[in-house]
Order: sequence, then C-alpha cells, then structure tokens
Amino acid sequence: MKVLVFSTNGAIRDGITSWTIQNFGLMDRDGIEAVDTIAFDGVPDSILEQLNAAQIRTHILPSRRRRPIAYMHSLHRLVRQNKYDVVHINGNSGTVAIDLISCLGTGARARIVHSRNTQGRYGTLDKLLSPVMQNLCTDRVACGRDAGHWLFGTRTFTVIPNGRDFGEYSYNSETRRLVRCELGLSEENVAVGHVGNFNEAKNHKFLIETFALALGRNPDLRLFLVGDGALRTDAEAQARALGIEQEVVFLGRSARVPEFINALDIALLPSLYEGFPNVVIEWQISGLPSLVSTAVTDECAVTGLVEAIPAGDLYAWAERIACAVPVDRTSASRDAQQLLQAAGYEAREGAARLRVLYSAIALREELAASPS
Repeated sequence: MKVLVFSTNGAIRDGITSWTIQNFGLMDRDGIEAVDTIAFDGVPDSILEQLNAAQIRTHILPSRRRRPIAYMHSLHRLVRQNKYDVVHINGNSGTVAIDLISCLGTGARARIVHSRNTQGRYGTLDKLLSPVMQNLCTDRVACGRDAGHWLFGTRTFTVIPNGRDFGEYSYNSETRRLVRCELGLSEENVAVGHVGNFNEAKNHKFLIETFALALGRNPDLRLFLVGDGALRTDAEAQARALGIEQEVVFLGRSARVPEFINALDIALLPSLYEGFPNVVIEWQISGLPSLVSTAVTDECAVTGLVEAIPAGDLYAWAERIACAVPVDRTSASRDAQQLLQAAGYEAREGAARLRVLYSAIALREELAASPS
C-alpha cells in the first residue's frame, strides 16, 4: 500500500502536521510501502526534518490557495505517477472537492476525507462543492463527532480521536519549578495560559479583555500566550492600550509547549469555534484545569478539569480566572490519564485505529479486485 496523506493547508506548524508526524511515526507500517505528504513553497526546514524523521516523504506543490489550477495539475500528476492506493485529505469544507477532482483518473481507488473543524471559511463555495465532495470520497473520517456532522451531515463516518503522547505531556514538578523560575514567576503568581494561533476563531481580543478584568481583582495573575499569527500585533496593541503589557507575555511559536503547560495554573480557550482542540487533551494529560467556551465541542471534556462558559460572558470568565488557585497536579495528571486512556486518546491507540482503517480499505479493494 502507498499512502498520500496531507492537509489542504499543506505542511505547516499546526495540529494536522503534528498529528501526521505522530501517527505515522508510531504506526505499524508493515505492508505500507510508502507514506508521502504535500507542502507548499516556504515550508520551514524544521517541519521537513520532522516529517523525514517519521519516514514521510514531502512533495512541494504550487500553493492551493494562490495557484489553484497549477496545484490541481500538479496533484493529479503526483498521484498518477506515484500510484498511491490511498489518498487521505484533511480539511474542513466542501472545497476538498478540488483535491478529489484532481485525483480522478489517477488510479487512486481509496479517497479519504478527514474532517478537522466545525466551521469553514468558504460559505458559498462550500455549499456548491459539498455534493461533489460527498460523491467523490470513498471514506469519511472525523477527529470528533461534531466535526463529522459539520462536514458529512447525516452520512456515516468514522471517528478517530486525536491521540497525544502521555509521556510528553505528563506533569513534572521539577519542570514546573524550572520554567516558572525562567518566566520570572513567584510562588504567589497565578500563571494563566493559552496555546493557539492568533486568528479570529481563537478569540484573543475577548481573552485579553477578560484577563484585564480579572487582573483588576487579582494583581498576582500573569498571562502567557503561546503562538503566532496575523492577529498577534493586534493583541499586543490591545494589551498596551489596556495598560497590562507587563502582565502579558507573548511567547510566540514554540517547541516547548509541554514545558510551558507545566508552569501554568489555569488555561483558557474562549474560541468562537473549534473542530477538536488537541490542546485541551494536552492540558488534561498534564492535570491542568482549563476554561473553554461552550462553542468548543464537549467531546474534549473527558475529565472534570474542563469547565465550559459561554464565550460572551466576560464577567463569568473574569470571576473564574481571578479565583484560580493551583491544584495537586501530580494526582490530577495521573487520574486524567486513566480516563483519557480509556477514551482512546493515547497516541499509540490513535495510530492503531488509523492503521485498522487502512487495513480495512486494503481488504475492501482486494475483494473488489478479485474474480467473483
């Protein structure tokens, strides 16, 4: 079996790329001859190195967004020449039809569409292309129940949870001590955190406004924002305008997310929409209490560490943040991992479920090809 697995965004520093590297790095690949993926111009060398380390070959194609026709021609040629048995596309709208159309006439008999969100940015185009997508895909997969219903409606789909490495995100008291010292935090400081790209969906404007209100009640609060994106400069300007730039730390994109999580006392995710937020699973693995908006799927609340509040309720969020106190993270992390393991959120379990899907596809194709 030869597999081409990719995101409609290409290989970038995001959850789908991390999922790809993790799953195929852990997967039993006996019987899988090759696993390839797609990136666009400008992909960071560090991502290419991680993909290569997971034995995933990367092909650079024209930008899907800026040069769609050239992209479609290149994708068609790639799939035809490499004779992939499985094309596995991660996306969140009917525009995945663009990728599926590109695969017509290539010999790729298995075409998986993997839903990754509960909302897309292409309203009209999504509605126009959704019927095409539904007809051209052979298998439907989703990272969660709500993401599946968003993209596939009443059609059947398979849920494969986004598993995480428990060892990487387990709470460590010594790491907490060292990182808090590095960040200049005292014993009295309550560290509030957020991990995510600076975009409209993540709702940073509300997050910072909420923090400012909570800070007025509890001056020991400090906010740490991990991530980058188009709206970061707006968030920095907002913090300055509110006079809280000394209490808000912008950490940028970082490979040290598990370390920073250890240092926090409470995490926030006031998103306007999400598919399935991997970061909430990571927070729970580490025994970290979190506040999420009610727009975030309740599937991610596997443990009692997650509390949901409507994203527009500024004062409820501020009250909860202002009253946050450290918990016994060691026991919270241990107990959470037991629940998460049972729910299928351990990384190796997720890789195994994906392998089962591929095996089922291979058997189906073998039976279809055999004489009746």
